[in-house]
Amino acid sequence: MQAVVWDYDGTLMDTYPMMTDCLYDALRVRGFEAEKGWLLDSMKETLSYAVEACAKRFGTDPALLLRDFRAFERLHFSRALPLPGIPEAMARLHAMGVRQMLLTHRDQTALEGLKAHHLDVFLQDAVTAEMGFPRKPDPSGLRYLLDRAGISPEETVMVGDRPLDVQAGRAAGTKTCLLDPEKRFPSEPCSIRLIRAEDLPEWIGRQTEK
Repeated sequence: MQAVVWDYDGTLMDTYPMMTDCLYDALRVRGFEAEKGWLLDSMKETLSYAVEACAKRFGTDPALLLRDFRAFERLHFSRALPLPGIPEAMARLHAMGVRQMLLTHRDQTALEGLKAHHLDVFLQDAVTAEMGFPRKPDPSGLRYLLDRAGISPEETVMVGDRPLDVQAGRAAGTKTCLLDPEKRFPSEPCSIRLIRAEDLPEWIGRQTEK
């Protein structure tokens, strides 16, 4: 295995608690209140899905709700920390000579978040929102990264925490790893489903030996 392509939110960085709080606050300033568990479940689909679900539930404008969410997120973005095992997994993959790249719907703030925790040094390339690729599960951004690196899909694993991440990988022809510690998506097809990110290098090592 020559390359790993990481998702950002919920895969490398534990942003969902922060994002859930920000959506909760965005609703509160409009006079609404929602259960944080419901907000998190909605956010695990996509942010757009969560905003639309809130807008429909409370009868408010989704565009304005998203605007308020983004304002709170800018204030609290630095609260997010790397998910357990991610620094160790990235360092181990680097030592193994595995190329690591990022594919995220987030803008350049993703790279800033990784830099704050000294994880950016492990990345060789990235696709962020500013580059204009269609959102996952469309595989265009993933294919772009592999073409730039000159690496075949068969020698790559796409790693994410949601079905849309592994769906993008399948569409591009890569191996797929679903990091699913809460077992939210038991029926989603993938090459490997992991509870702990630190187990990824060992699995990749076994794939390389085949």
